[in-house]
Amino acid sequence: MSTRKPDRARLSGVERKTYDALYRHPAPNDLAWGDVIAVLKRLAEVREDRKGRFQVTRRGVQTTLRAPLLRLPLTMDELHEVKTYLDRSGEGVSRPVVAEDTRLLVALDSGGARIYRLEFDGAVPVSLEPFESNNYASYQRTRLGPDERAQPERLGFAKDLARALRGADEFLLIASGTDASTTLERLRSDLRRADAELYLRLLGPLVSPGGRTSEARLLETAREFYARRG
Repeated sequence: MSTRKPDRARLSGVERKTYDALYRHPAPNDLAWGDVIAVLKRLAEVREDRKGRFQVTRRGVQTTLRAPLLRLPLTMDELHEVKTYLDRSGEGVSRPVVAEDTRLLVALDSGGARIYRLEFDGAVPVSLEPFESNNYASYQRTRLGPDERAQPERLGFAKDLARALRGADEFLLIASGTDASTTLERLRSDLRRADAELYLRLLGPLVSPGGRTSEARLLETAREFYARRG
């Protein structure tokens, strides 16, 4: 994109290699968090807390990155998360880019939230597709455990999720896992605090037994919900 060359020009030789590696295809599997954080510190304001979280602010756009250890390599999901942030912060805060009559499904588990667009035939959901809105990834990562000490992290996650869902006509929440009910209630509370207007578009929410729910099961659950809704 057009902002990449000016960004690259601000970096040192080593930092440029790291920056270029972020956009390499195929994606690298040995890019260390420490090198990526060094690039972000040159391009943005970065603040680290005591739990290994990095609050990054660039051109008015904020995100929270969680680096377990700086020497560890980024996973493919983490690489995508960093690239998405660099891209969406390149032009500053953007307006929602969600089409009219967009209905979303958000699947929660212990690792975060998967976001899907529901496609309908009349009143019946017929398919779902991973959905990236407002330049946010279709998979928002966090640790959604029952630990009360995670409150600041949970609220930061809820704010990012609210931004990703902004502009949708409605969204359905489905949570899975052993602490699904607790996770769901806390996220509902956090979403209400993060964006009261968006919260009014929440449908459900629903609890799905077991661990991470398959896409086929998510679609089946959505169909059952909309059938009961009439």
